[in-house]
Amino acid sequence: MGAEFKYTICPFCGAGCGIYLIVKNGAVVGVERVRDHPVSAGVLCPKGVYSWKLIRHPERLTQPLLRRERGFRPISWKQAIKIIAEKIREVRKDDPNRAYLLSSAKCTNEENYLMQKLARTVIGTNNIDHCARLCHSPTVVALLRSLGSAAMTNSINDVVNAKTLFIIGYNPAESHPGLFRHIMAARIKHSSPSASRILAAKFPSIKHETRFKIIVADPRKTRTAIHADLHLQHRPGTDSYLINAMTKIIIDHDLIDKEFVENRTIGYEELVKSLKDFNIEYASRVTNVPLKLIEEAAITYATNKPSTIYYGMGITQHRNGTALVQALVNLALITGNIGKPGAGVCPVRGQANVQGACDMGALSDFYPGYRAVNPENAKIMEKLWGTKVPEEKGMYSSEMWLEAQLGKIDFLYIMGENPLLSEPGYYRILRALRRIDFIVVQDIFLTETAREADLVLPASLWAEKTGTMTNTERRVQLIDKIVDPPGEARSDIDILLMIYKELGITPLYNGPKEVFEEIRRVVPAYHGITYERLISNRYGIQWPCPDEKHPGTPILHVEKFPTPDGRARIIPVKPEITVKTTKDYPYILINGRLISHYNTGTMTRRILELLLKESSSILIISPEDAEKLNLLDRDVVELETPYGKERIKVRISPEVPPGVLFVPNHFVDPPVNSVTGDIIDQESGIPEYKGIPARINVLK
Repeated sequence: MGAEFKYTICPFCGAGCGIYLIVKNGAVVGVERVRDHPVSAGVLCPKGVYSWKLIRHPERLTQPLLRRERGFRPISWKQAIKIIAEKIREVRKDDPNRAYLLSSAKCTNEENYLMQKLARTVIGTNNIDHCARLCHSPTVVALLRSLGSAAMTNSINDVVNAKTLFIIGYNPAESHPGLFRHIMAARIKHSSPSASRILAAKFPSIKHETRFKIIVADPRKTRTAIHADLHLQHRPGTDSYLINAMTKIIIDHDLIDKEFVENRTIGYEELVKSLKDFNIEYASRVTNVPLKLIEEAAITYATNKPSTIYYGMGITQHRNGTALVQALVNLALITGNIGKPGAGVCPVRGQANVQGACDMGALSDFYPGYRAVNPENAKIMEKLWGTKVPEEKGMYSSEMWLEAQLGKIDFLYIMGENPLLSEPGYYRILRALRRIDFIVVQDIFLTETAREADLVLPASLWAEKTGTMTNTERRVQLIDKIVDPPGEARSDIDILLMIYKELGITPLYNGPKEVFEEIRRVVPAYHGITYERLISNRYGIQWPCPDEKHPGTPILHVEKFPTPDGRARIIPVKPEITVKTTKDYPYILINGRLISHYNTGTMTRRILELLLKESSSILIISPEDAEKLNLLDRDVVELETPYGKERIKVRISPEVPPGVLFVPNHFVDPPVNSVTGDIIDQESGIPEYKGIPARINVLK
């Protein structure tokens, strides 16, 4: 029997790249790229290339496991579901807010929708969250408040229409290689007439008027920064000074888009007033970026239009993450760089369905469709669901762990997340897990977190189930079940529906399509998207899609903003230095991704080909600092912060400047979250990962 090529999407980052799984004799044997996919355009990163190796991995969970005195033992699905239902009944009766549910950006829209609905309508709590709390919760808060929509404004391939690209706190060359290909395509088409003709045939929307400029603001000389026309290598924790300086320069040079500001925004006068005494020379000193470079970046962004902003967790993962997102929005609004081809504000999401999980309301402060949790919206949800829902905000996941340490959480249900490695403070989370009365973990492997659970449920991979995923550019794509899961493993939606049935919840859904039909009714942006349309439109439809004849929306805010008056809000941002070095802690520690790995490494650390590229934690230090400390490559040192200390191998590289240290966040030897603290952004609840005071203790 010959091989079959089955279309699906990559299960890793938020780009949603198209792939073919090669199926032979009922087994997946490889991956092939999809050359005409609008995101990946025939390019796959190492993670996508080897993603198929997870499907029949020997460490896959294949049966429910219950903890006993001597470890886990297998039990039946009937027993497992009965135990969960009993625990839910107990906590619902005693105090629903002593329960907490963690949903997952690795799971489908339908699964996330059912998970948050289980919390709200069955248990009776808004204690539901997922990994967006750790990556882009500031985006949700700031963009909703200012623009009325919490999502990337433009399509990924629209970057070819930009003349200037401002990338800050983000390294697409390693985080989203498929997206980076479009950036490089935009550059190439300006440098060669023949290349322009070839690319114009492939990307018909490309224009040909001007040279493409890339501005990168990043403390590290990343693979992305190497390609920049301007690299603003600012000091970690000074982003608000850098962005406000650019904003002040644009205002002082009268480079604002007066018509746009007057007709489509409110709040500009307050912004001008707030920056009246802002000193750009001081901003240059604290950021450690020459004023000439800041001025050039600001003027280029404001004049070489259209201009697009791309940002990532280098912006959001700060104690002032929401303010930083707002500062970037201000920059776009005063220059009119939004609502047009090549002009927008683009937060790039990290996991395959983190955008969709947010859309579905897997957040403690938002119901589905980004309705803020409050009494008024609770009444709307009550009408939609036909049952009462809790009116008060739930706890952020970043706050829940403290409550758990204090013994205030009785029941924790985790679907597809590994918080022991992703939440700040490894040992703090470990203590919290061990104080919780009963923990259910639903996953594909026995993760570090699953080992601490009382009940472990074997779940399915993306290729083993049907459902929808929404990528970072709001593209809703349908994935079909291609192969069966191993052993007794079930899809997350099947597991949740078994729990619903055991609890006597009616009416039950007959599979993911019926769940999606309810999503269409509850989430306005999805109204016009159907399974039938997604089958016909294999590469998906971008929300908002208000009716079934609507083609989807590649660019948001073209005519007006979805705010009460149709105008965007310009909101002043107070400059702040969020991390300061001292004599005891003379370095600043940051963390991030490597191209060959993904988040906590739950999946990628089990793929040999990716481990051969990078297999353990490393501390990257500048040659200058290494020389001062008399360190050589692969020396073992003790990395210490105010929150903890760990032994780690050194790698010397000029990618970091003197005074800055970098550790990737994928590994357990040691986990970088063991030296991060519990400071959060009060507006969004995101923990501060980027910018931790640190020192290096040289071991004798």
